[in-house]
Amino acid sequence: KRLSGIETKDSYNIECRKLRMDKHAQQARAHFNEWSETYGENRISSWFRFYQSLALSKLEIVKGSGILDVGCGTGWAVREAAKQLKFGKACGIDISPGMIQKAITQGPKDNIEFQVANSEAIPYPKESFAYLLCTFSFHHYKNPVHALSEMRRVMKKDGRLVMLDSARDISFAI
Repeated sequence: KRLSGIETKDSYNIECRKLRMDKHAQQARAHFNEWSETYGENRISSWFRFYQSLALSKLEIVKGSGILDVGCGTGWAVREAAKQLKFGKACGIDISPGMIQKAITQGPKDNIEFQVANSEAIPYPKESFAYLLCTFSFHHYKNPVHALSEMRRVMKKDGRLVMLDSARDISFAI
């Protein structure tokens, strides 16, 4: 579901159930919603962009029917990947409505789509993407094996996945 409007407590609880969010995921969502207000304005954001550029180069996008960035934040890598796609969409999912709202406002294009979604319940059909990217979010996933299984499910059989992670921000407790 695309982000639309302000969340009330009831709509938040419904959304959490729909996204299969346990307490861990809800805490991550709250943390990243708060961070979304200043994301892009600090030094770590330029560091993320540098390494996301490297990760995108490893995907070697030359053909294909789209890319999915799992844990896309404000969507910088999605917008960069969209420039490289010959056809298909560049899509990004993130558990934080704040991050997705910021992604949407930073230059929507016809071949770009953002959704609020949990990495453990990716809202796309089987074999939807030729390319998957996951940068700097994997260490936040409570059930990483399940998240990987979901990524594999939505990736085409001959698809490519590039994952890059660090635990720089592990000092906060989720």
